[in-house]
Amino acid sequence: MGMKNTAVRLAARSVRTSKGRWLALFLIVMLSVGFFAGLKVCRGQMWMACQQYLKAQNFYDYRLYTSLGFTDDAIDALRDRMRSKGVGVQSLEGVKSTDATGAYKDGKGAAQSGVFLLMSMPKKVNQPSLVAGRMPRSDDECVVDDRAAGSSIVGRTITFSDGSGDAVSGLKNRTYTVVGTVNSPLYLNDDRGSSELGSGKRTGFVYLPKADFTSPRYTEVDVTLKRTENQAVYSEMYANTVKAKKNKIKAALASAAADDYEGLLQNMMKQAPITRDAAVAVAVNQGIDAPSTTVLTRAENNGYASFKNDTSIIDGIANVFPVFFILIALLVCVTTMTRMVEEERTQIGTLKALGCSDFSITMKYMIYAGSAALLGWAVGFFGGTWGLPKIFWWAYRTLYDFAPIPYVFSLPMALLTLGASLAAVVLSIWISCRGELLSAPAVLIRPKAAKPGKRIWIEKIRPLWRRLPFLRKVTLRNMFRYKTRMIMMLIGVGSCTPNKALLERINGTDGVTGVTNLADTRADVSSSVSCLNYIIWLLVLFSGALSFIVIFNLTNINLAERSREIATVEVLGFYPKETRAYALWENLVISILAGFIGLPGGWLFTRFVLSRVLLDNMTFPFIIHGISYLLALICTVIFAAVVNLFMGRAIGRIDMSESLKAVE
Repeated sequence: MGMKNTAVRLAARSVRTSKGRWLALFLIVMLSVGFFAGLKVCRGQMWMACQQYLKAQNFYDYRLYTSLGFTDDAIDALRDRMRSKGVGVQSLEGVKSTDATGAYKDGKGAAQSGVFLLMSMPKKVNQPSLVAGRMPRSDDECVVDDRAAGSSIVGRTITFSDGSGDAVSGLKNRTYTVVGTVNSPLYLNDDRGSSELGSGKRTGFVYLPKADFTSPRYTEVDVTLKRTENQAVYSEMYANTVKAKKNKIKAALASAAADDYEGLLQNMMKQAPITRDAAVAVAVNQGIDAPSTTVLTRAENNGYASFKNDTSIIDGIANVFPVFFILIALLVCVTTMTRMVEEERTQIGTLKALGCSDFSITMKYMIYAGSAALLGWAVGFFGGTWGLPKIFWWAYRTLYDFAPIPYVFSLPMALLTLGASLAAVVLSIWISCRGELLSAPAVLIRPKAAKPGKRIWIEKIRPLWRRLPFLRKVTLRNMFRYKTRMIMMLIGVGSCTPNKALLERINGTDGVTGVTNLADTRADVSSSVSCLNYIIWLLVLFSGALSFIVIFNLTNINLAERSREIATVEVLGFYPKETRAYALWENLVISILAGFIGLPGGWLFTRFVLSRVLLDNMTFPFIIHGISYLLALICTVIFAAVVNLFMGRAIGRIDMSESLKAVE
């Protein structure tokens, strides 16, 4: 118990005396865990929001079409055939729809017009969600697409025509009062589909009472299954369930459509004494051919498919970027604890001489680093899994704004990140302590001999070396004298640079194209890329924070190791500005070198990342502009300069008399 208390007290004392080092460990773990966990759960939470919305609105599993349309009798026959085949129908509902040109006045009284899809108000399947106003209660009322017209249209009238100014065929009324605005699960994004009217693209949709459609036939039938009610959207289980029933539904639809067609022929034969072949000829003259059928699933719905593709970009990024963050976090932990153990070798030797076991000594560093890791994990995990999905959801609000995003606690992700954080601490402590604990107390109590001065290869270039000022010579010698620290900084900062190069490259891309089943426009692509811009800037922010922490931590270690050296040059008469340049100038030099080393890696990293975010309807061309490299390098140098600004104050707080005391 006494040894445990000693380890706790020593760890607490180390936290107080080296707050910067402990804070760096806390920040790097928090950043890595938050970034990793937040990105990994982001797509799942966005899909959960989609699932809750689609379940509440009872979104269809299948949408059925025939060239004849559907009568009430045909729908009943279809339902019976599907049940006889064991399809397991939950809901089946016919929908009447037609395109029309709508004219109305907006909230400012300005005349507006557009092409709208007019649909009968559903009772069970694909129910619209009310945004403003109320649902229709009489035949002359309607609700309009909220994204197309906005809530200001509520209370105004809208007049429909067939595009040439005439009344819409099959519609009872021509003018309706708008009593509300709605969203529809049929349209999760801004794309409202194509039309033969106007410019060929729909402006929005309108729901009318079913009684306002005079045609006895429905244009489509929507079907939901019992088995899919609680299955997750986009899941393999859901896809397999829908796929397994699709052929049975096709057969039932074809049979019902054939019977409907045969019924039409029989009616013709009853009305006039003609043969069946003659009835077929009459039907063909009337534009009624043998029926063709189509069965579509959710996967063919543009909004549903686009939401999956857009959110998969996040998951593709989550499979790449956080890995680098975790590796750099491990690198920083190992570097920090190794330097700390080397600085406290005298204390370790004293504790060993007093009889403390290796385990007790190791426990001090476990508590020191473990406390930073545990607190960093807690803040990073809960902050990342709560905040990042909300930020991404906010970024996608221009395309998808149908429901609030829920918070979902992921126990596997919590255990994974906690285990990784603790494993990083244990590994870093083991690497740091194993060499020192093998030494005898007498060896540990004595300080390590200073590294002997050596000539560096640049000195052999005499014309260049003679022209360098004294402080630049010292900077170059220190860089090659402390090779390990220089390599750590080159790797740490260099690993951040390709991230920024890639992100700046995507942010500046104008030639991104999408391939869908409809003719895309540049405006559609711009909307998708504008959402990505928010994500890109967020990733740039995280990469910048990582770069800042790496430079800050290594600079903090640098000053702690060289406090005697810095105090010596101050005693020798260096001015404060010269002292700061003496100690910190190498940060800028190494950061620039790290940036140049990281930029070629950015080319390979870009290809790798783009291969991970390939989508069905969008691809990113592999083009990296020179400005992207320049911006990445500038950002790295700026971060190093900011760290130097902060650490310059720390140099002024170095106690010269304490630093120059003999270690003995």
